[in-house]
Amino acid sequence: MKLLFAGLLSALSASAVSASACSRVMDEMVDDFVKDNFDVKLMEGTFYELAYHDYTQPRNLCGCERSVKTVHTDTEPPSIDDLFTLKCPAGSKGKDQITHLKFNATSAPGRLDGLCSFFEPLSGNDVCPDYLVDVGTRTPGEPYPWLLEFQCVERKNGELLFAGVNMYARDKSEETLKEMMDSAEAHGLGDFINGGFPNGLKIVNHTECTYPDADEA
Repeated sequence: MKLLFAGLLSALSASAVSASACSRVMDEMVDDFVKDNFDVKLMEGTFYELAYHDYTQPRNLCGCERSVKTVHTDTEPPSIDDLFTLKCPAGSKGKDQITHLKFNATSAPGRLDGLCSFFEPLSGNDVCPDYLVDVGTRTPGEPYPWLLEFQCVERKNGELLFAGVNMYARDKSEETLKEMMDSAEAHGLGDFINGGFPNGLKIVNHTECTYPDADEA
């Protein structure tokens, strides 16, 4: 979840589809490997967003989405500074856009908490749970090759308010994207991706990218 547009909350009002949808994420969707072996430090590094289902990102305007994650284990709880950049419009005439995001680890392995105050009027709080559903490896201690992230926010009455799926990888190959798409289906995210408005996945355009220097952003 990265950019907020005018009218977002009114658009989301029509997208609530089921009650208590987020309560089953940890038990039913997050992979057992993540629950048993999650290490936030293994998320550190540069990831390219290859695809997303996310109401808060511009669907047909921008491209070159990238996330540079710096993990701080000397804080309590451990935290992640996420330098998120994209190019709008996509292509040679676009300009790089930079957003600084922050997430905190939680006691639930694979769950991070991010700040999303724009949902607070409908959700009742300013926290967006961000679940690492799958991480692209089954080898403990290996830096995660890719991240299948799922954000789930409920209304005050327990109905689904927002469901976002983001697919990040250290490489930009079609093979990696297919792995993540297959994993999303296997872990029960297909109904969220194909439901709501807009439905389906947006494949990110990574041509003619410039990617701002992380040290200067």
